[in-house]
Amino acid sequence: MDVKGRREPGYVAPDLQLVGAEHVRRYLETGGSVGYLWNGVPTLVLTAIGRKTGQPRSSAMIYGTDGGRFVVVASNGGSPGHRPGTSTSKRSRGSNCRCAVSSWRRSGGR
Repeated sequence: MDVKGRREPGYVAPDLQLVGAEHVRRYLETGGSVGYLWNGVPTLVLTAIGRKTGQPRSSAMIYGTDGGRFVVVASNGGSPGHRPGTSTSKRSRGSNCRCAVSSWRRSGGR
């Protein structure tokens, strides 16, 4: 939006039909056929073990690549404050990721 609250030319409102737990469920159910591309950007499902609970927590997150590395965006949808579980994800030594048909396990430090 511009300073007067008008939408920029070409603005398309995001599709918020597939968010949160429903996004994760459909992504995993379909192997990424539904949910991999979300509002034009690729997503992956990150599962980390809770630091305090020891329970697995899965979230769909936007990602990009930098060479052969994945860059995961944990933005909390632009809301102020940290995304829930961010401290768990940063400290987890056994995070699992699913990206469309690929999956891998992070081992070791950061």
